[in-house]
Amino acid sequence: MIGRYSRNYSSEKVQDSEDFAAKIKRVQSKKFALRSTSYTGKSLGCIPLHNAFRQQCINIIRSPHFETFVLVMITANCLALAVSDPTIPDNSGVNKHLSYAEYFFTTIFFLEMCIK
Repeated sequence: MIGRYSRNYSSEKVQDSEDFAAKIKRVQSKKFALRSTSYTGKSLGCIPLHNAFRQQCINIIRSPHFETFVLVMITANCLALAVSDPTIPDNSGVNKHLSYAEYFFTTIFFLEMCIK
């Protein structure tokens, strides 16, 4: 009876390690796919690929934190647009803060465009 319910843990460990190795290979291939993105010889017609500033911009763009930050800013901008109410007078505190938020988001999205 006991033999019927016993498990072979050694074969499960081998299979788990094989699954883990397969996951590592998939992640590495995705990282390679991101790194293998080709860039043109010159950005804006004057900044070569080996320029330190351009390399720093490329490193920023490839960062997962950059994409998360941009998505958070897009969401926050959508929420600010949803809060705005044209029936409230322009000199109210809410509209003043929303106008500052518009300048902030415009600046963030402009910097994103420049970096990309």
